[in-house]
Amino acid sequence: MRSFIPLWTFGTVFLMLFMFPIIPAEADAPSGWGAPELIETENEGNAVEPRIDMDDEGNVMAVWLQHDGVRDNILANRYSKEDGWGIPQLIERTNEDVDDPHVGMDRYGNAIAIWKQYDGARYNVWSNRYTYGTGWGQPELVETNNAGTVYVPYIDIGRSGIAIVVWCLLEGTGYRVWSNTYVPGEGWGTDKPLENGLVATPIPPRVAVDSNGNAIAAWPKTDGVRTNIWYNLFTPSGGWGDEALLETDDKGDAGVTAIAFDRSGNAIVAWPQSDGIRANIWYNLYSPSGGWAGAALLESEDLGDALGPDIEFDASGNAMAVWYQSDGMRTNIRYRFYAPGVGWGAPAVLEKNDLGDAKRPSVAIAPDGFAVAVWHQSDGTLFNVWSNSFLPGVGWGVPELIEQENAGNGEEPLIVMEGSGNAIVVWEHNDGKRTNIMSIRFVRPDINPPLLSLLTPNDGLTSETAILTVSGTTEPGVSLEINGLSATVAPDGSFSCGVPLGNGSNRIIVTATDRSGNTVSVVRNVTYDDGMMTINSKIDLLEVEVEEVAGSINRIRADILHLEEQVNALGLPLNGTETNLTGLLENISRLGSLLDGQMENLSYLSGALATLERTSGKNVENISSIRERLDDIEANINVSKRDIGWLLDRIDATRGQSDDLEEELDATKEDLDTLKVVNKVLFFLLVVNMVLTIVIIFVLLNSLLNRKRRTTGPDDLEE
Repeated sequence: MRSFIPLWTFGTVFLMLFMFPIIPAEADAPSGWGAPELIETENEGNAVEPRIDMDDEGNVMAVWLQHDGVRDNILANRYSKEDGWGIPQLIERTNEDVDDPHVGMDRYGNAIAIWKQYDGARYNVWSNRYTYGTGWGQPELVETNNAGTVYVPYIDIGRSGIAIVVWCLLEGTGYRVWSNTYVPGEGWGTDKPLENGLVATPIPPRVAVDSNGNAIAAWPKTDGVRTNIWYNLFTPSGGWGDEALLETDDKGDAGVTAIAFDRSGNAIVAWPQSDGIRANIWYNLYSPSGGWAGAALLESEDLGDALGPDIEFDASGNAMAVWYQSDGMRTNIRYRFYAPGVGWGAPAVLEKNDLGDAKRPSVAIAPDGFAVAVWHQSDGTLFNVWSNSFLPGVGWGVPELIEQENAGNGEEPLIVMEGSGNAIVVWEHNDGKRTNIMSIRFVRPDINPPLLSLLTPNDGLTSETAILTVSGTTEPGVSLEINGLSATVAPDGSFSCGVPLGNGSNRIIVTATDRSGNTVSVVRNVTYDDGMMTINSKIDLLEVEVEEVAGSINRIRADILHLEEQVNALGLPLNGTETNLTGLLENISRLGSLLDGQMENLSYLSGALATLERTSGKNVENISSIRERLDDIEANINVSKRDIGWLLDRIDATRGQSDDLEEELDATKEDLDTLKVVNKVLFFLLVVNMVLTIVIIFVLLNSLLNRKRRTTGPDDLEE
């Protein structure tokens, strides 16, 4: 695991932050930042230099330097997810000076604290181990080289429990980086140097251990002209290798490094380095298979110095780097995001509060890429602790002030994060009289719906009972509703309850809502066949159909009577009568078929009712009422059938009347045709008679004229 220490480079302090595995958030904790709280209450003197680390379960160990009014002591306090912060404990037993406390935790909750301790002649590196379930042991000397005093010890613990401590040792006239390794079950080994030569100034080394116990140590080292970054690699089987340069840019001095491993053993080392005018942030990528990729600029904005890098990986190998940088007027917190196979995104500012300088960023990242950064920032008068959170796919949010104790400065915040995204922050805070160690808890806003699984019913089920058992599992503590009604969830997340069904199709909606308001629903479609209700529904439909048939019969009856009147009055042509009768017969035939189908349905319902009566024990009074309805329907169907018989008889009678009338009309037509012939003959005879009469008259007149001429002489004619 990773612990924290200020990152120094020629008077500049750099903060470190590290990543931790996933564990679930407490179900009953409100999301966001809680209230700041003291983790120590010793008021004899200042408490400073807090360092923290976290195990895989989200438990935290904090150590710090505290003055008791006479001298400084190393104290520790443990935070458990169940109980919160405990009681501070003294973890060293000396009356001499102590300084530079640091702590690391393994995945199981064991911790190792280190510090430097004066023995009357020099400072040495000491440690104490916390065993989960037992507590702190006895202080133990980590290095035994008494050539000189030690400076700035630093520790990191891998998930396997292997711990490595590095420090700078004064050896006569020069300084050199040393190390010792703790192996679970074996204890501390022998301290060894990580470099060959000595340098003129103290060297603040850093180390990081991966999940397999491999490690990278890096430190700034001067060559007499400028300061460069050197490194050494450690493997559990081979120990430390040879020191080597990590960068070769000789334009200016390089500062203290930040180191982080991902889960595959890849690493990034970042550091500030001057280009002769200003400090920039540099980095180098390491892979177990390919080694170092080569030093490169992480940022190249030349407005002002960039310092204090911190970097962390998520479970996918993405990395978040943060640092503070001057824009020419004030310092801001900046960041850059790294994705494997893609590289770095563009650098940007994650806070825009320009009241005063923002410094000392510390970042933590969850396996899914959710990250939180903290820093201290001036409001023009005092330094306060601020934060911002990063959501993958969305980006950074709005900076948030997480403490407002304005009696004095709040500075040097450090953050550790559990896998769910919940985090603990500690910092040193002055209350106007003394400096104390404060802490605050962050609970990641839950944006994920709770788990919900239904065991019963299956989708598409047909139920024969009116009460349906709905059962399944969800997350403990959620609110559960089934079709809008509250249901009880057992402590293990299981549930089972009865839900009333309506006849026919039913939609069962089960909704689980967690304390953050996230919901998830599962839907099941269930059909309930209530025999009594089904029969009643079908009877209702059959009654309507029978009534419709009866109405159609009555309409046909009226049509036939009207047709009879027309036939009797000879008001309708004979061929029209036959056409109308044919149409009526077709309608009657259709109605007869409908009545046959209705009688079959009636028979089915009667049988179903008898079965229901035998098997279900339904209310006898209700069954009797239904049977009476069936009898009424049967009677109505029989009446309609009789009516259809009457209609057919009337149609036959009407058709007979129409046939007789048609025969009479045919005979009349023949008589009329005969009369027409007689009339023509008579007319002919009349004409002949008239012609003969005229001829006779003409002949008679002509005869009379001739007779007169014979009896009269010429003389008579002259007269």
